[in-house]
Amino acid sequence: MSSGNLSQEEITSLLQSMNLDDQVPAGPGGARPGQEQERALEERLAGAVDAGAAALTVLLNLPLSLSAPEARLMTAGEYVPGLGQNMVMVKVEFVQGVGGALFWLLSEAGATAVADVLLGGDVPGDGFLGPRQSAYGEAISQLFGAWATRFSEVLGTGVSFAPPEVTVGPEVLSSLGNDFPAEAEIAVVSTNLVLEGKLQEQAVIIMEKGLVDSLAPPAAATAEAAAAPALLEAERPALAAKVAIPSAVQEAMDGLAPPGIARGRSPAAPGSSVTVQAANFGDLGKGALPPEAQNIDLLMDVTLQLTVELGRARRKIRDVLAMGPGSVVELDRLAGEAVDVLVNGKLIAKGEVVVIDENFGVRITDIVTPAERVRGL
Repeated sequence: MSSGNLSQEEITSLLQSMNLDDQVPAGPGGARPGQEQERALEERLAGAVDAGAAALTVLLNLPLSLSAPEARLMTAGEYVPGLGQNMVMVKVEFVQGVGGALFWLLSEAGATAVADVLLGGDVPGDGFLGPRQSAYGEAISQLFGAWATRFSEVLGTGVSFAPPEVTVGPEVLSSLGNDFPAEAEIAVVSTNLVLEGKLQEQAVIIMEKGLVDSLAPPAAATAEAAAAPALLEAERPALAAKVAIPSAVQEAMDGLAPPGIARGRSPAAPGSSVTVQAANFGDLGKGALPPEAQNIDLLMDVTLQLTVELGRARRKIRDVLAMGPGSVVELDRLAGEAVDVLVNGKLIAKGEVVVIDENFGVRITDIVTPAERVRGL
């Protein structure tokens, strides 16, 4: 071992030595407790890992690949103390769609390599992240932006996260200690990261148990959800009996129907009862388009002005005239808060600023309904 730092070979050896398969008693059929959930989590993460690798390939303009994820459920006390001192951790906390946080860990040398490629330089070999920290945080933000999109598709709901937090060196262990007590359940997911000609090492993702359960529900919860439709079907006759209406009342209701309108039931013997079903109407929704919106195709080629607004400020004329190079204007928006996307001065979406090939861009995180956008135009 080198002085205070772990090499990539030593990190890989440490992760492999923490295999707990022989220490955990097998469950029914020889499977470890939680093994089914681990496999389900790997399947859910496979698509997200591929999407993240594709996003980083575009951002870095260099082929990057991530191997199939390998997940393991354990306690924080079993894993966290074994981490080295030269790690870089990016914490991503989800604020919509799913709850919880995940932590992306890579060696400082690996994080430096990724940041140098993003900044257009060569890897210096010193393994010191330093001023490259914000660039590395932006790269991982792009990675998890692709993950959030994939999670949204899998779960059928919008998923978004707060701006990532980057922690370097010895502070990683203390930060994880604050987030996880020793007995806390976590999932440790490993994947091999290969950046063509620059980097090849193992990245680790630590996930809170609540986030794991959202993405890959435990076997018991899955079985209960699968049994729910069968239980509902079994109870359907009893539910129908509770809404049965005496035939005399039904005859009176039928007499109110206009001529030529079907009664919706077959003749019943006196004293018998009939089952009433609720009418099934389509959901119009408050966002339904007005009839005139059907001609929107006529306007499809009209050019509109799209503006991204970082924030606003009100200043007196004397303050504006006093401005010069180096002056700072404080906006009415907090750092990291979503920016507004306007079309012809009308708000249509919110997003966050990203960097793509040395150009600024905006990734859409929230968007108004199509009907509201049409009315805004």
